[in-house]
Formats: sequence, C-alpha cells, structure tokens
Amino acid sequence: GTTVVSALICWDFGYSGHPVIDQLIFKSIFIIFGFTMGFRNVRANQRYYETMEKTSSLIAGFWGIYAPLPRDVRLRVQQRLLAAMRDSAAHIHRVAADSRCCWYGMAGLEPAPDALAPA
Repeated sequence: GTTVVSALICWDFGYSGHPVIDQLIFKSIFIIFGFTMGFRNVRANQRYYETMEKTSSLIAGFWGIYAPLPRDVRLRVQQRLLAAMRDSAAHIHRVAADSRCCWYGMAGLEPAPDALAPA
C-alpha cells in the first residue's frame, strides 16, 4: 500500500526520470524475510527434537523387550527382533519420505509402490 502511494507521489512530483529508491520498501522486505526465516528455523528445530524423542522411545521399546529376556530366549528372538526393527525403520522411511503419504502413518498402513512414484 505505502509503496504504491510513494511511487505515485514521486511520479507526480516529476521524479519518474530519476532513480529514487524508497528505503521503506527494503526495510519492510528484510523485516518480513527475517521473521519468516526465524519462525521457520524455530519450528524446524522443534520438529527435529520431537522426531528424535519419538525415535528414542521406539528404540528403547525394542531394548525393553530384548534386555530382560533370558540368554537362551534372546538368542532365539535376536534375528526376528532385528528384522522387526529394520522393517519399522523401512516403514517410517516410506511414510515420511513424501508428504502425500504421511496419512498412512496415522492409520498404520503402507503406501503402495505407485503412490511413491513422483507426481
């Protein structure tokens, strides 16, 4: 709004042929850009922290199952538990890799291979 008014006033007073730069334009752009980047970084850091916290809980859950088992049982279930961890990580990667597939995680489903193809 003020930029257009400022440009019209400059043009009306005969400054249309002179390179006049309104400093308010640049100040407002830099302020908005600064706020936008600041809020984006804060939210990204929060999402990263939440993700690491949930991942830690998931891994702790696997260890909570495995650690208290007797040694002979641990040896029997070790490969199956590792496969479950690997499959969980693969599922998370498939669901989180594309924002179009994120709702699969809420329902506990997996996207079909054609859903993962680029649009």
